[in-house]
Amino acid sequence: MYLDLASGTGILSSLIKRHGSKGITGPRMVVGLDLTFDYLQVAKKKCSTGELTNGIAEFLPYREESFDSVTSSYLAKYVDVERVVNECWRVLKHNGVLVFHDFIYPSNSLARNFWNAYFMILRSASKMIGSWAPVFQELDQVVKMSNWPEQTIKALEDKGFKSITFTLHTMNTAAIVSANKP
Repeated sequence: MYLDLASGTGILSSLIKRHGSKGITGPRMVVGLDLTFDYLQVAKKKCSTGELTNGIAEFLPYREESFDSVTSSYLAKYVDVERVVNECWRVLKHNGVLVFHDFIYPSNSLARNFWNAYFMILRSASKMIGSWAPVFQELDQVVKMSNWPEQTIKALEDKGFKSITFTLHTMNTAAIVSANKP
């Protein structure tokens, strides 16, 4: 069973349900958890991803050792990572996999120039599409101020996770941190 934290409208949950992970056969049960109830309603209409829960990642409403895998995309910069890691440890089965994916501010000056230009465009577009405005007015600053990869790696090490990896993606504007619960 898979848990998708900050599952939003179900994009990642749908992919996990369809493709799962190597070596796992049979039906995949995906549980999506998100703070925004309206996103869960969209996910419910869009596809059958499994159970959808309205809640927060710092206090998971699931039994201990319930999940084989926990994923999150675009969550780490917004939460108390130590609490989320502790909760993930609690709900993950032994040999379970935890994956965090989120934006990071690129260290390369060329990539930073593209990043800054991209967010100028997004802020302009958000003026035409009002529902985007709250997200894109501050997202670049939130990402610039976040040090979620370092905080996550430390929290994973402190909790006892093993095989911790950190990889950069998309011109170093996104990162993935993953680990296994022994």
